[in-house]
Amino acid sequence: MPDVDPRLQNRYLQLIQEQLAPLEPVAAGLRALPQAAQAFAATQAAWRFYRNPRVTLPKLIQPLLDHARRAVPDACDDFVLNILDWSLLHYRQHASKRDRVELSNCQDLGYELLTSLLASDRDGAPVAPTCQQLRAQAGVYSSRCRRVLPNRSQLDMLHPVLAHAEALGLPKRLVHIIDAEADSVAHYRRWMRQGWLFLVRADGEPRVRFEGQEMPLAAMADTLRSRRAFGKAREVDYHGQRVQQWLAEAAVVVHRPAQPHRRSSPRRVKIPGPPLPLRLVVSELRRADGTVLERWLLLSNVPSAVAAQRLALWYFWRWRIESYFKMLKGAAGERFGPGQAAAGGEYGVRGGLGGGARRWSRSGGLAWGAGPAERSADALGQELHGAGAAGRSVGTAVDVGLAGTL
Repeated sequence: MPDVDPRLQNRYLQLIQEQLAPLEPVAAGLRALPQAAQAFAATQAAWRFYRNPRVTLPKLIQPLLDHARRAVPDACDDFVLNILDWSLLHYRQHASKRDRVELSNCQDLGYELLTSLLASDRDGAPVAPTCQQLRAQAGVYSSRCRRVLPNRSQLDMLHPVLAHAEALGLPKRLVHIIDAEADSVAHYRRWMRQGWLFLVRADGEPRVRFEGQEMPLAAMADTLRSRRAFGKAREVDYHGQRVQQWLAEAAVVVHRPAQPHRRSSPRRVKIPGPPLPLRLVVSELRRADGTVLERWLLLSNVPSAVAAQRLALWYFWRWRIESYFKMLKGAAGERFGPGQAAAGGEYGVRGGLGGGARRWSRSGGLAWGAGPAERSADALGQELHGAGAAGRSVGTAVDVGLAGTL
């Protein structure tokens, strides 16, 4: 870590070694190294490290950003993928965590984590996270800055995270890959004004222009199928069965006015803007008899030189961030005493960043844990496509339930 005294540097190194110490690849949290100190003393030392005001969130993530700058030239071919997603951290029964916020309803309390994770455009292998931020009662704790940020809508908080990644000066151009939460024409226009590239899964209801006609995206996909515009791309695993993935592509224009949603006001105001020429990539999973099991509608402004098959595969790899969330929650598995349990958000982010850093192996790559490294990235991406289509979310399904951590 930059600009900290040798004592804290040594403690940081020891925490990395303790995280690498577990014999099982999916073991959660740190394990005390063989020495005179007991395991609880090692846990207390970790707590004091994360609680130290000189151990700020930007300093904790700096080694990972340095690693990203070194790794991107060798790990990526033409682009570097920036995968972004939210994970809800549920603490319904943890009344001692007084900084929890309401999540899906008034009974569902916890924290909201946003992560930006770089991955290779060659094989989907993770490179490094560029940002972690957590929404708590006091505001948003972010690795981008030392102060607590005011709470805003999900997408309004997303834009500064994208800008932060763009400002890193990486040697490859970024492609931001986001799920359907980011299907917002206002933000499409804003990102295109900035010259940023994105790949977003869209809903089927919004209307677009295609060959001079206006129609919903779902109807647009039906039109492509009626024209037999789909081509077989590959076979994938879907709920234990082999199915076929078919792809079609078309140039569309998003012309509708934006209607931004704000937590402070239920009223939506229409904001007109310039038409946006985008690429629509439709991915369908079909049985051998042609039955469609799942359909994804992907909108992108990535140049047409990048084939639709490659865009679809990049989106498959977006699901790897769910594995990252699972790993991160496991890495943040340190247990703290009852007097420390009330501190949730701020120290949780510090512990999560430290745990995430410690999961980077000595070779500089991310140790995913249970994910079989020997399997091809394509096969893993295909399997995760099926898992995502089924609505399974590793990141939100795992309840850590440990006081004082993420």
